Amino acid sequence: MLQNDDLLSNMDLFYSKERLKTFKNWPFKKSAICSPIKMAEAGFYCYGDENSARCYFCLKTLEGWEKNDDPMEEHRSHRPDCAFVILNKKEKDITVRDMINLMEARFINILILKHDEDMGEIDNIWKEFQLAKFPEKK
Repeated sequence: MLQNDDLLSNMDLFYSKERLKTFKNWPFKKSAICSPIKMAEAGFYCYGDENSARCYFCLKTLEGWEKNDDPMEEHRSHRPDCAFVILNKKEKDITVRDMINLMEARFINILILKHDEDMGEIDNIWKEFQLAKFPEKK
């Protein structure tokens, strides 16, 4: 669930060196295709359990990683519309304009996620109301 400060929290995770720090307990090491470095370079940070990662930009969470998974290919196949995937640049080549566009995409994704959570909550309240007001006849 998102908190009110999520738009501005973890801004440092924009950078791969900061995302890399989240992979301390990652099950795969440097020799694996699915190494912490490759995960961070593909936009992911370790999220939840030790075999789960979330893209900082599109917020897609992927679980069940395997040693030979290519992080960028997995990212591309699950979220081809991710601004980071579409940009397809090494971090050193990202311009200020690119940074602004990536952060804009992140903010939009956070707002969409928050909206979806709120709508789910409203839907649950509505269902409870309907059941209380109009109980099913047996």
